[in-house]
Amino acid sequence: MRLKSIIIQGFRGFNENQTITLDNDIILLYGLNGTGKSGLVEAIEWLFYDDISRRTRSLCKSEYTSDTIRNIHYDKEEPPFVELTIIKSGGEVKLKKELISATKCKFYIFRLSLDKPM
Repeated sequence: MRLKSIIIQGFRGFNENQTITLDNDIILLYGLNGTGKSGLVEAIEWLFYDDISRRTRSLCKSEYTSDTIRNIHYDKEEPPFVELTIIKSGGEVKLKKELISATKCKFYIFRLSLDKPM
């Protein structure tokens, strides 16, 4: 499996729709504090595991007592979401998770193209 791109909107520090290309042999994340490095990794973690490990490991429990996934400034009608496009077995697949509430989400899988059966 190879990560191709990710779109994040309304998740943690990503208020506006952000598309990040990941389709390269080496991906280097760098930036100042607060620029979204951890948020990007947490978006992928939430997509696959329904939670972020920082929530259980945090020394500051008050930081994670409420709906910590949704960006507090996000006010669009569309639910916050993380959408990851991957290449698997020669085909392209899009995984999307929408946050409905603090305890509920919807998960979608779209097959974009298939060169070989998955």
